[in-house]
Amino acid sequence: MFFVFMKDQEIKIRNMGRMDAYFVTVQMGEIQFMLRELGSKYSVSFSVPDDVQRAEVLAVTEKNIITQEFERELSGKFTERIKQLIPKETIIHILFHDFYSLDVPKDHPLFSKHELIEPFVELMFLESETVYQEKGEEMREYENYLYELHGIQLKKLKGMDILLAKCLTAMTYLHLTKEEMAKHFLKILRI
Repeated sequence: MFFVFMKDQEIKIRNMGRMDAYFVTVQMGEIQFMLRELGSKYSVSFSVPDDVQRAEVLAVTEKNIITQEFERELSGKFTERIKQLIPKETIIHILFHDFYSLDVPKDHPLFSKHELIEPFVELMFLESETVYQEKGEEMREYENYLYELHGIQLKKLKGMDILLAKCLTAMTYLHLTKEEMAKHFLKILRI
């Protein structure tokens, strides 16, 4: 999906896929940055020290989360070592692991397998807390949507605002529609 290469002392990361990637995170040595979107025709370039030997990319695509690792060869060229697909549902399960908690489950096994998953999930929990604190109109709208289309009455649930905040965050960061999130939410609630 992604291609990492050096050109004129700059690292260039290019999206080689046919679909857009949302919330792309790139780690090169100590440098980490996140892009909101990296369409299939776009690339990003930045300077890094010569001693950077590894590059990691995490991208949310239409169906999955993709993690890729690249390693620099003696020639200076980067080659892909590992590419893995993680279903979005896996991240949703981590987010809802403890329904009413806004604390990241630090011991999840996925974090040790993919270095960029933990910071991505932490960011989702931080955003969930912000959404929860703001208690904006979007929460009420999504609550009404769940009730009108699926008959889910969250008012009866303790901590419903935390659940709604997590739903809205998952929709944003995992690029899910209201209906897609509702289907995942129904599975989580086992309705």
